[in-house]
Amino acid sequence: MNEKVVVDAGRFWIAALVCAVIAGLAGLVAFWAISDIGGIDLYVRDFPDTEIVFLTSGKTFVVSLLMAIIAAGVLHLMMLFLVRPTWFFTILSLVLLAVAALFPYTIDVPTESQVWLMVLHTVVGVIIFALLLGTMPFVTKPAPPPQIGNAPYT
Repeated sequence: MNEKVVVDAGRFWIAALVCAVIAGLAGLVAFWAISDIGGIDLYVRDFPDTEIVFLTSGKTFVVSLLMAIIAAGVLHLMMLFLVRPTWFFTILSLVLLAVAALFPYTIDVPTESQVWLMVLHTVVGVIIFALLLGTMPFVTKPAPPPQIGNAPYT
C-alpha cells in the first residue's frame, strides 16, 4: 500500500482489539514457557518505585495488550495522515522493536534474565507488528483521486 488510503475505523479497531488480545496471550505463553518450563526467573524494574522485582504473568499480559493498543492507535493515525503508512509503520516498528529488545540490558539483573526478556519482548513485538500490518488490506481501500471542479471520478 503505497498510496493514501481510506480506513474503515470500526473494522480496524475490532481487528486491533483482537490483535491486542492475541499479543497479550502470546506474551503470557512466552512468559510461561520461559519461567515455568525453562525455570528462569525474569526480573524487571518496577515503576515508579524503580526497584528490581520478579516479572509476573499478569504484568506480561497487560503490558503486551497495552503495547498492541498503542501500536494500533499509531497505525490508525498513520493511515489517516500519511501517504505511505505501511512504510512508516514498518520503520517505526523495527526501531521500537530494537529498543524493546535491548531495554532489558539497561537494568542490573542476571544476564540469563536479560537474554530471555529480550526474547519475550521480541516475540511480542513481532506478533504485534505482523498482526497489525496484516489487518491493513482488510480495513483499507485506496482513497479516491481528488476531484477537480465538477469532473466525475474516473
